Amino acid sequence: MRLGNLEAWQSELTALPHYDPDYAYDPEHEYAYDWSTDPDYRGHVQHMREFNKDGFLMPSGLWHDEFLALLVRTLCAALGFRVAKEPELHFPASLGESLRLYTKTLRPKTMVVPDALVLHPDQTLAEPRERTPAERTFSMQEANFPTPEAAIEIVSPTSDHRDFTDKSRLYAAMGIKEYLILQVGEPEPESDTPQLNMWLFRLDDRGMYQPITDVVRICGTKVRIHPPDESEPSPSYLQWFDDTNNCWRDHIGDKLREERIQTLLATLKAFVPSMSTKDQDTVRAHWLRTGIPENIHERIRDASQAPETWRTILGVPDTETDTDSS
Repeated sequence: MRLGNLEAWQSELTALPHYDPDYAYDPEHEYAYDWSTDPDYRGHVQHMREFNKDGFLMPSGLWHDEFLALLVRTLCAALGFRVAKEPELHFPASLGESLRLYTKTLRPKTMVVPDALVLHPDQTLAEPRERTPAERTFSMQEANFPTPEAAIEIVSPTSDHRDFTDKSRLYAAMGIKEYLILQVGEPEPESDTPQLNMWLFRLDDRGMYQPITDVVRICGTKVRIHPPDESEPSPSYLQWFDDTNNCWRDHIGDKLREERIQTLLATLKAFVPSMSTKDQDTVRAHWLRTGIPENIHERIRDASQAPETWRTILGVPDTETDTDSS
């Protein structure tokens, strides 16, 4: 229908409040006032991806969104604040043409929106915060643009072909060293069991992706998918292995640990009022880095009786200060 009346369709596009004259709109997709079926369109709209049994378009799954949010926070803890969620990655039209990535009107595609990108270390944020829209927009045509180190996609039944073929060829041509594809969270029809799979591809000397069949490491860090809790419905989530502390970590566990540390510090302040705020910050930084010691309540009680030896009792080295935390 749209291909037979492109002028009218394009005229309707220009009336949209989020219309972008530089974007390669594709008649294969719908573009409405507040939603679109185009997965690469970022016009402040809701993204619809498939039809339900009654023929109505459904928004992207909550399992996908929750997993992605946790994934980005977890990888930021593992790799630093250089992981961008759903960035716009622009590339030359000549690249889209060479890879035969066209719209239905044979216009070369010039943008892709990965679920996440692990950027070059030079693009690490100085503080833990959400990136602004401008900080999530990157162009391969910019001078001295550092190639991202890894691209990550969360595959769904409606995106598997695109993730495993078109995007694989595109990311390889861009020189992105690693490509991680995850299938997680949403159960298959008539099943309560979520599908959990993970595939890692790495560029070889010929510039082609090769599957990695051993331990999955993204940017040198070992990762795995932690299955959901069977006792109550919850999405699965990504974990990374902390070699320093020899344990698996994730955003959920880190957040719970920090909440517990805050409670313990309040108890410590009540039992050892002579400790300065700086000393309490030192204890917090050490516990965040190495974990909470065993028998912590007994240790706090002992520190109240010998406050001058709180470092020995709480297991904080004499050389460590709160400025040592990373």
